[in-house]
Amino acid sequence: MNKLDRLTDDQLIDTYLTAIAHGLNPCFIMLLEREIMRRTFNQEKKLLCPA
Repeated sequence: MNKLDRLTDDQLIDTYLTAIAHGLNPCFIMLLEREIMRRTFNQEKKLLCPA
């Protein structure tokens, strides 16, 4: 479990937007984008392929 896993989806989006607004490290922003994409993919996968 990484530290980003502790954030809710809303907190993750807020952190992402704040990072962009404040011009934080592009690598950190890319890390947040990757986590958002991972969560989105997992949610779509659950909708398309229910267990």
